[in-house]
Amino acid sequence: MTPAAAIRDEAARLRLQADRLDALADALDGAPIAPAEPTWIPTGRAQQILRVNSESTIYRMIERHPEIARRAANGRNWQIDKAKLLALLDRGRGENGERSGESGECLLLESPR
Repeated sequence: MTPAAAIRDEAARLRLQADRLDALADALDGAPIAPAEPTWIPTGRAQQILRVNSESTIYRMIERHPEIARRAANGRNWQIDKAKLLALLDRGRGENGERSGESGECLLLESPR
């Protein structure tokens, strides 16, 4: 890879990261980003996401579910506490209203109003 190509790749990565951070800031300010209808996500997948520690995947989850991000935010710097995020996800209820703690099938997140 040439130096120019490496610089372009880094610039593209930084632009993507800036877009994600803007979306996170909007979510924390209460701007409605999530869809209007309730959204289902698998808690098992959320656990995998946190185990893998993929920043881009975590950002996508936060962008889609800002209400969870606000509850998982840690202190004034708004860093997401991954353990708290996982705990919030595990408190969800399954499709038929059952607790999803152990089985962890899915979680219903209400859209922001």
